[in-house]
Amino acid sequence: MEKQNIDFIKNFNPVWFATILGFGGIAMASVLITQIFDVAWLRR
Repeated sequence: MEKQNIDFIKNFNPVWFATILGFGGIAMASVLITQIFDVAWLRR
């Protein structure tokens, strides 16, 4: 089991990390745009 976890981390593709980070940035930017420019269609 331990060997399998080490292999997963060792072979982890950084693209997955960048994708999650990018989607979080898009979400935070859309909230900021809503607050600054009062964009109605982005409000809840």
